[in-house]
Amino acid sequence: MRVLSRSLVIMVKHSATSVEDIAYSNASNLMLQAVVVFGIALAVTVLRCYVRFVMLKAFGKDDWTTLVSMVRNNSIVRPTICC
Repeated sequence: MRVLSRSLVIMVKHSATSVEDIAYSNASNLMLQAVVVFGIALAVTVLRCYVRFVMLKAFGKDDWTTLVSMVRNNSIVRPTICC
């Protein structure tokens, strides 16, 4: 029984997070990836709306849905990026 408790203490001691582990974060990398993907999606949406609205004069329900989803996505992503 004593050996079991000693090994349990050693396991807990080694599994605790250190100061270096707490300080390390991938937040900047993840934020950069989110901004790049959102920028590409925004550029594609703007170009699609330009072609459909200005060049083809055929702006349909699918285009409105795309715009609404981009506005909604922007309202979700922007506070995350700013904070």
